[in-house]
Formats: sequence, structure tokens, C-alpha cells
Amino acid sequence: MRKSTKQSLQFKAVSGKQIFADFSGGELTSDAGLLFLREIESNIGIIKDVASVLPDSRHLGYVKHSMREMLTQRVFQIAAGYEDANDSISCDTIRS
Repeated sequence: MRKSTKQSLQFKAVSGKQIFADFSGGELTSDAGLLFLREIESNIGIIKDVASVLPDSRHLGYVKHSMREMLTQRVFQIAAGYEDANDSISCDTIRS
């Protein structure tokens, strides 16, 4: 017999919107684990630490995304199951 619990989690707001996970949806699944991963990362800060020691020899005039932003995207892509990295494109690609 399954034990039902009434537990909810509150995450940091995104674009001013509150985000909750309440686990009352029955047998549903989603990529909500990324919100949990984001909370863990914001507390630990390992991506920031790793990005700070990676050499970045790019010309600053051409840099649109920091090493930390790119590393964060890559880590979250892998965690979401998009490890081939073909699911991210730059805004310039969309505009052209």
C-alpha cells in the first residue's frame, strides 16, 4: 500500500513567478528535477568555481556569454538528457 504525503517544495522565483512542487499530480513525471538541480547549484556554487579556473582566451569584443553561463547551460543540458548539445543555438542563429 502506498503512503500518501502532503509535502510541497518552494523554489526561487523565475521572472517574478513563484514555483512550487506539490507532488499531488499522481503518476506524472517531468523535467522538474532541473529546478531542484538549480537550487543545489545556487547553494553549492560548483559551476561558478569551475568556470573561474577554466582559461578563457576569447577576444572580449566577441564574447556574448560568459564561461560560467556556457558551462551552466552545458551541465543542465546533460542533466536534462540532451548530452549531444545540438539543442542549443545562439540568438544570432535564430535572427539570420
